[in-house]
Amino acid sequence: MHLTHEQLAGLLGASREATSKVMGELTSRKAIRQGRGRIVIQDRDLLRETARSTA
Repeated sequence: MHLTHEQLAGLLGASREATSKVMGELTSRKAIRQGRGRIVIQDRDLLRETARSTA
């Protein structure tokens, strides 16, 4: 599935800027890797912990 940050933000009910910021934070924490229109989950447990702590 190919989505831009803007499209992903729309699905989440967030702004493109906020979505890009969070994606950048997840990348810096090595929970995900971004590149060439792809998002690869690198650390599923960290991603899950992050999701639970923000809910």
